[in-house]
Order: sequence, then structure tokens, then C-alpha cells
Amino acid sequence: DTRDIITANEPEKINSLLNSLQKRREVIESNAKSFKEIAHSQEITDQFKIFEDQFEVYKPFVDKLVQYALENRDEEASAMLLDSSIIKTVNDAQNAINKLAEMKVADAKVKAGDNAKTSSITIRFMVIVIVIGTLLALLIGFWLSSIISRPIKKTLLRLGLGIYNLLVW
Repeated sequence: DTRDIITANEPEKINSLLNSLQKRREVIESNAKSFKEIAHSQEITDQFKIFEDQFEVYKPFVDKLVQYALENRDEEASAMLLDSSIIKTVNDAQNAINKLAEMKVADAKVKAGDNAKTSSITIRFMVIVIVIGTLLALLIGFWLSSIISRPIKKTLLRLGLGIYNLLVW
């Protein structure tokens, strides 16, 4: 957008590009704020600080470039785009973003691995609890059935032996 702002001559086009540039900056700042809130490790927090520092160096460059473009100082604005210190600033800011992205991906992979281990342990625990619960239920069922059937068996045995004077409780 910055190059387009320099080369644009119509005020509507320039304003449209400025609005786009402003929206992009707001998105970057909003995403940076969100990212800062969820940075978990000290290493990512340190790298984020580097990004913030680089972005603060980058913003005045863009502001000055836009100012030159608005004042139709296209040659000076174009010269800024070719200035090696400014190119380094832009590259440093982009490298900081890239490094943050790499670190966040690596952190996400570690967390995914940890989550997989936790879910595996949880599944094993649940299977063990289910097996123990099933065995316990079977044992209780056999015990209860023996308690219930013992008097019936005694009664049937006594009837089979011809003892008919039984008390029913």
C-alpha cells in the first residue's frame, strides 16, 4: 500500500489507500495485543518485546512516507523506500513477526503433544475404572444372587427330603 500511495495521484485513491493502510495497522495492533495476552512462555514474551520494539521503529517510517506521499513529495518518498536503513527496519520487523510465528507454532506443537499424553492417560484411567467397575458389579451380582438363592435351595432340598413343615417368613 505504501508504494501505491506514492504513485497515486487522485485524492480518492490516496484516501482509499490510506484507509486500507490504517485498517491494516489497527488489525496488526489488535492481533499484537491479543497475542501478548496469550503468550505463555518467557521466550515468546521476550520475542514479542523485540517485535514491539521493531514495530515502534517501523511506524514512524510509514507515517513519514505517507506524509511525503500526501505532500506529493514522491521522489523523497521513493528514496525512503530504497534507503538501506529503512529496508533493514522493515526486514527486522518482518523477521520479528516470522520468529514469533515459528515460536508460537513450536509452542502449539508442544502443547498438542502434552494434550495427547494427557488424553491417553485419561483414556487408560477410564478403561481401568470401567473394567474394575464391571468386575465389581459382577462380584456383587454373584454375591447377591447367592444370598437370595441360598434359602430357596435349602427349602427345595428339604422338600426333596420330604420335610414339609416349613416356616415361611
